[in-house]
Amino acid sequence: MLVADTVARTALPAQLPVGVPTGLVGAPYLLYLLQRRRSTRGTP
Repeated sequence: MLVADTVARTALPAQLPVGVPTGLVGAPYLLYLLQRRRSTRGTP
């Protein structure tokens, strides 16, 4: 969260809420985890 907050404050001229960069990083990672879980379950 500290890194996301720092990026949100310094990356663009306008400040962003910390949830924006956190979501940009977290959403693809969540999709990756869901895909990995689905593929390790196997087919019944």
